[in-house]
Amino acid sequence: MHYMPWFETNTSSSNGKWGLHWTMSTKDPNTFVDGFPGRRQIASYFYPLIGPYHSGDPEVIEYHLLLMKYSGVDAAVIDWYGTHDLYDYKINFENTDQFVKKTAEVGLDFGIVYEPYINTNVENLTGQNKSLAAIDDLNFLKANYFNQTNYLKINGENAFLVFGNNYTANEWNTIFKSAGVSPRSYFLQNLSSNLSGISPTPGEFFWVNSTDAGGQKSWDASFKGLKISGAYPGFKDYYLQGGWANNHLNWEIDVSASTLKDRLNLVKNINANVVQIQTFNDFGEGTMMEPTVELGFSFLNELQLFTGVQYSTKELELIYKYYVIRTKYKSTVSDSQAREIFDYLKAYKVSEAEKLINRYYK
Repeated sequence: MHYMPWFETNTSSSNGKWGLHWTMSTKDPNTFVDGFPGRRQIASYFYPLIGPYHSGDPEVIEYHLLLMKYSGVDAAVIDWYGTHDLYDYKINFENTDQFVKKTAEVGLDFGIVYEPYINTNVENLTGQNKSLAAIDDLNFLKANYFNQTNYLKINGENAFLVFGNNYTANEWNTIFKSAGVSPRSYFLQNLSSNLSGISPTPGEFFWVNSTDAGGQKSWDASFKGLKISGAYPGFKDYYLQGGWANNHLNWEIDVSASTLKDRLNLVKNINANVVQIQTFNDFGEGTMMEPTVELGFSFLNELQLFTGVQYSTKELELIYKYYVIRTKYKSTVSDSQAREIFDYLKAYKVSEAEKLINRYYK
């Protein structure tokens, strides 16, 4: 499951402002939407069931991880902007670290999806060479993430996904050698052909784009290396309405449970060994699997059917109620009482958790 750690609220950010992934350039979550009591303005066509949130909140992290667990997800791969303190990179780094620390307890693996272009910003704004900036990031991953027992492995190797690319094969080899790591890198579809000199030989992963299902079938048939297929519930970016016209893409894919079902059937039919679900919570592009006001739990329900878990909407609703207990009922439900529910949920002891949730949830 591809995961975005980049959301901030006005109470979590250092400057007291909502993060740009809720606001873009035109929305103000301090303003409520007319006709929808309690609903804040956000830069998305879809509204999270729990409302806009801070990605570093422990209650949010538990809620998200439990939803993944009960949907049959094996690992969360986190969109990662590295270790440098520019723009909102620092809060992304901190949120990621909080998320990672909780994965093993819940029983999920985690991986990193690296955004290498951010090091061009590091170079332009700080003067540090972009390759040296990447070496800093890989040194951190080696010391803190790659060595964890629940770091994502594919065929026994640490998987290192790279979203886009602005390095040559020689530069990547230097980066890996300098950091003393040799993960199996996976680049966006059709990028690895220019990086054949990387050791070990890189694979590719499919990402939602205008070619949609036809493009994935063509890529799957033509690319013979290690691969990670993709499935998604659609695509509808908010960039134009949000004032980020340069990011806007002039195509859409219907955002619906039927789209997701079709794409899941596609990866099943091509016998994909590894599938990346895109995404858990990219609200700005409308690819979110996270429960929303508009679509409820329907996307996670389709994923449950695909993965074959024995759970359904009932368990997902219990997890939502647990989140409400953790946030709205803090004054009446102690941390130890909430912790008991969490311990039951992470152990799949649903009936025990349900009894406590029904006791506290009003």
